[in-house]
Amino acid sequence: MRNLNKKIASILLIFVLVVLPFTVQVNAKPIDVIVAVIDTGADITHPVFANRIVKPQNFTSDSYKTDVADYNGHGTHVAGIIAAESDAKIMPLKVISPKGSTVANLARAIRYAADNGADVINISLVAPKSSVTAALNDAISYAKEKGCVLIAAVGNDGGDISAPACLDGVIAVGAIGCVGNFYYKASFSNFDATNNKEILYAKGERILSAYPRSLTNAFTIGTNGARYAHKSGTSMAAANVSSVACLLKVNGSTSVDDDLLAIAYQTKGMKIIERGRIDAIIQIKASRTADF
Repeated sequence: MRNLNKKIASILLIFVLVVLPFTVQVNAKPIDVIVAVIDTGADITHPVFANRIVKPQNFTSDSYKTDVADYNGHGTHVAGIIAAESDAKIMPLKVISPKGSTVANLARAIRYAADNGADVINISLVAPKSSVTAALNDAISYAKEKGCVLIAAVGNDGGDISAPACLDGVIAVGAIGCVGNFYYKASFSNFDATNNKEILYAKGERILSAYPRSLTNAFTIGTNGARYAHKSGTSMAAANVSSVACLLKVNGSTSVDDDLLAIAYQTKGMKIIERGRIDAIIQIKASRTADF
């Protein structure tokens, strides 16, 4: 049986290497990965973030610089997806407060992430294309030069792709739903009207994740008071792709942007990032390293 399993693994490995020629290598000693989550902040007291928070920063004017309290819930939910689906450290960067936000906040947060060791920068927020500034484009270029992977949600109004997902150097993510093995594009997910931007798709409907203790529109699981909520949106899809980017980084990918495209599952005109399929690929490569 073991020999048969090896033969099957060999066949699968050949298929993976031929059809999906990505650069990931399985590391004997996994590296630490840091994901900057640029959002509404995070409830860093939530158990999902225990011993995982690094260098939080507040770019809004509502409190002191390291206070990333999340009064909305969105940032906690997004960061919670990444924390639950990876072993990454989380760098919560608050750019949205009840008073609003600016593109300048976003540009400053991207530069901060790049300067403070972020490997992946998740941007589950949108702005009109008309609001894009030279400072934002420069910040994205700066982060790319530093080796960061930038992942952004395309937007949820069913229209044209928003910024910063539309910009060069940023991986754009739309949302899909799933019934069994049937995938469909979420009705709210934006698209690229110009067909100039590649969009990856990931699950973004009714995603369960962490939620701030201070907010009531959630439910409690367990005896420690931790709260959770289901949310839908391309924000959640982007977080799912960020968790896969972490997996690739941990396993030695030197070009995560290209590798995400290489391992995407193509169906119905969409390139889908599905965690289970990617885990299987990594396991096959690990088996190849260990047994052959």
